[in-house]
Amino acid sequence: MIKAAHQGNAQAQYDVAVGYQSGKGGSELNIDKAIYWYSKSADQNYPDACTTLGECYLKGIGVEKNPQKARELYLKAAEQNDSLAMCNLGILYYQGIFEKVNPQEAAKWFEQAAKLGHPDAQFAFAALLESGEDGIEQDQPRAFELFQKAADQGHIQAQFHLATCYASGSGTSQDNEMAFRWYKKAADQGFSEAEYMTGVFYLAGKGVENNPQLALEYLTKAAAQDMKKHRKHSIKSVKKKQRTLINHLQPKIHRNNKLCTKKINFTPLRPRTISVPFPESMNRTQPSPCNRGIGLRPESIEASSLAESQKNKSSP
Repeated sequence: MIKAAHQGNAQAQYDVAVGYQSGKGGSELNIDKAIYWYSKSADQNYPDACTTLGECYLKGIGVEKNPQKARELYLKAAEQNDSLAMCNLGILYYQGIFEKVNPQEAAKWFEQAAKLGHPDAQFAFAALLESGEDGIEQDQPRAFELFQKAADQGHIQAQFHLATCYASGSGTSQDNEMAFRWYKKAADQGFSEAEYMTGVFYLAGKGVENNPQLALEYLTKAAAQDMKKHRKHSIKSVKKKQRTLINHLQPKIHRNNKLCTKKINFTPLRPRTISVPFPESMNRTQPSPCNRGIGLRPESIEASSLAESQKNKSSP
């Protein structure tokens, strides 16, 4: 592979860079060599290399931090219909990293990536359409459709918001059974807000047979994640099984599906070929050819790995 990289093969150059960054596949851990080969590959407009190198410039990993350079690299990848780069551009425009906050520009990139099937972009664009703020026209039926598409790809936040749409009748017909189904699906993956709502639905008998025992189980899980605002549904109140509470309790529908709230905290994503830990074990550690379509919950590259890499500096 290193021979092909030296001969100018962009994919091989990218794969060599991944090896140096991860320290796997027989490669030493060396961020400087990784940056060198990412740059070589990006110079040939290889999309994964552009996106990865863009992240390095955005965060100052192995290079001096330069958000504008990061944007240039993301744009190069986006021009080749790289949905991941498009989604990153949307995130950064919304956060105002490149310039002042620009929700309209963010929406444009989210929409393009959503059309290519990127679940994070589908969720983000749906959140903007659902809230109808920041100069973006509200379209709840379309938001519902996008939440559904992202949820079908396993996007946990989308599953929660899809349930909320069913529970409140936002963009679709009100359906407690479907609301419970999606709340429980997200809850069973550890999403605390969904655990709470699942418990409430079990307690109220909404969309599912009343079951105080399971209500207690899910509400306890939510409380264990320090969901202070949910603590009014204490364990004692569940154990009492008061008929009046069960008869009159209405599910509390969380409307925290606006992109501007802290509940939706978007972070730039990275190509799945980078061998670093991601939540839900969704690492893409194998080299190219890339296999796009499923978005990731990104984490920062471990500082310890970067520090270790400094010990292995050498020219490419």
